[in-house]
Amino acid sequence: MPEQHAPVLWLGQAAVATLPVEIDIANAGQVREDLLTVLNRGPDLLIVDMTGTTFCDSAGVNALVRAYKQAATCGASMRLVVSAPIVRRADRPRGLGRPAQLTRPGVLRP
Repeated sequence: MPEQHAPVLWLGQAAVATLPVEIDIANAGQVREDLLTVLNRGPDLLIVDMTGTTFCDSAGVNALVRAYKQAATCGASMRLVVSAPIVRRADRPRGLGRPAQLTRPGVLRP
């Protein structure tokens, strides 16, 4: 099965990347590469839309952390938009919620 890429919507210097329903060891590498590719295009802000994501394991969290570190290196901001409680819990213990600025749906508007 071919790997699925995260759709990206550009709004000026902001990029909105929509992640899949489930992020696990099977697709976390592709998610990481997709986010790093977007960051290499030089956005001021990367919005990671996880409102449709219902599951994110440690491989997925690692992909998000890698993207966050790359964003910081590039001088970009990164925001996570999540709605599923399980995804919010998965990110918080690793400290990703604070630096990546975990955001509720509806808070960010284009």
